[in-house]
Amino acid sequence: MQPEVLKAAIAIELTEEQQPVFQAAITTFAQGRMDSLRRLMRANNQTNIPRKWRAKTRGLLEDMDESMKAVLTEAQWPAYENYRETLKANLRGY
Repeated sequence: MQPEVLKAAIAIELTEEQQPVFQAAITTFAQGRMDSLRRLMRANNQTNIPRKWRAKTRGLLEDMDESMKAVLTEAQWPAYENYRETLKANLRGY
């Protein structure tokens, strides 16, 4: 993980109850992203793999947003959005 992404995650100031939800959301995002790339690479005659991977990544980020909306406060949401944008900026292939 890049230092700026880690700093952005710390800035959210998650409570102990929120931390497992955040960790699960990040794990689901990372695993889903790698699984989608693996599926795209295995498929025959795929075109526009980078576009499809970016689209899948966007969907996974939206899923992560939905998971986090349930547990974050309004005061934490701007810090979370900053985290998401920092994470997105540091993704390869996005």
